Amino acid sequence: MGNWSRTKVLRLAKGFQGRAKNCYSLAIVRLHKSLQHAYRGRKLRRRIARRDWITRINSALSEQSVKYSCFIHGLNVYSNVALNRKVLAELAVNEPYSFRAVVNEVIEPVSYTHLTLPTICSV
Repeated sequence: MGNWSRTKVLRLAKGFQGRAKNCYSLAIVRLHKSLQHAYRGRKLRRRIARRDWITRINSALSEQSVKYSCFIHGLNVYSNVALNRKVLAELAVNEPYSFRAVVNEVIEPVSYTHLTLPTICSV
């Protein structure tokens, strides 16, 4: 921001309250802080979206008496299903029968493996 002109700073500060939209010395400080908030907000948006996907998947799994952690473990280790959380959340909300088929595909190999699984994941 060192080589930004006065007009560019004031143009970007348009919409700020008080003297922060008119006074250059206040506008540059407020603009710097607003750009920090925007950067952090872009990271938070992804984090919040992932949290919402996990909540939707967990809600759909609880209807089928399957724990989220066991489902994800089976999805990553024992199955050939290559769906991410975003797609799984969309299936859980819009296509419950398809989601149930995916859950059955993931959980069945876990219940029949000869490997020792934690007792919380036993079906």
